Order: sequence, then structure tokens, then C-alpha cells
Amino acid sequence: MNRPWLPAILVTTSAAGHLIGNVIPAIEHVRDPDWPPHARFHVMQAICLLTGADLIAIAVALGPLRRRDRLAFWIELTYVLFAQGGYFASIATLPQGRPRGAVFHLLYACATAIFLIGLIMSRPGQ
Repeated sequence: MNRPWLPAILVTTSAAGHLIGNVIPAIEHVRDPDWPPHARFHVMQAICLLTGADLIAIAVALGPLRRRDRLAFWIELTYVLFAQGGYFASIATLPQGRPRGAVFHLLYACATAIFLIGLIMSRPGQ
């Protein structure tokens, strides 16, 4: 059964979940008066950067990736390695700062897996 829209839906859903899952908790840090202003500045900057990356990933998924464009595939792979993979790199680098509770790690792992499945399904030459 041929479903050319399925990879785009998987990638888009994962990137949209990443956007929502990052912005909402990160806003808490921006508002936290116990954090130094400079640290709050960098959290706000990170929110803007990840929002842009997620929106680009969504736009690429809905356009060029659906057409199995080779550059779109590499853009999305770079996105998932840095934007979503950055969560796991951060855990490895600063384990004491990771979110408490396995549910966050499980959600991130599922979202990343969904993205990668969509990306694999949309690779050029398929």
C-alpha cells in the first residue's frame, strides 16, 4: 500500500511535538527569578532557535521531503541529530540537570524514533 503522505505526517508530528514539548517547560526557566538574568537570556535565545529549527523541519517535511528531495533528507537528518539528539547529548553531558522522571526520556525517545521512521521512509531513491 503506497502512502506518500505518511512520512511527512510522522516527521511533522514529531517536530511539532518537539516544539510544544520544549517551549512550554523552557518558559518556566525564563520566568524563574532565581535564575540569573544572563541564564534566562540564553534560555529565551534557545527557545527562539529551537522554534525556528522545528518550523523549518515542518516546512521541509511538508514540501521537499514529500517529493523525496535529497537535500531535504539531509536537512531533516541534521535537524533530528542536533535538535532532538541534543536532548540525549545533554543527558550524557550533564546528567544531574536532566528532567526528573522516566516519562520525559521515554517521550523524547518515542518522538525521535517517529521522526527517524518517517525520515527513513522518505529517503531518496525509494
